[in-house]
Amino acid sequence: MNTLHKKAIMKEVGVLLTEHNHVVYKNVGKLLDSGAINTDNYAESVYTLPKILLTAVLQSSSEIFMPFDHEHRKEVENLKHF
Repeated sequence: MNTLHKKAIMKEVGVLLTEHNHVVYKNVGKLLDSGAINTDNYAESVYTLPKILLTAVLQSSSEIFMPFDHEHRKEVENLKHF
């Protein structure tokens, strides 16, 4: 892959991440407001609770980016192995 092509792809990824950032942040807030997790259990842990919350939100929101085409979905599954 040539460098210019890689830069173009990375720029597009950056755009998608920037657009999705506010959704992730809002959904973390929803999880905290839901009462589904006792935040007091993590008062002394550095970054443990944020990592848990981000993992839950990112895993559930990954479908926002999932391509519709069956072949492209197969590509996604393949890339998970690398």
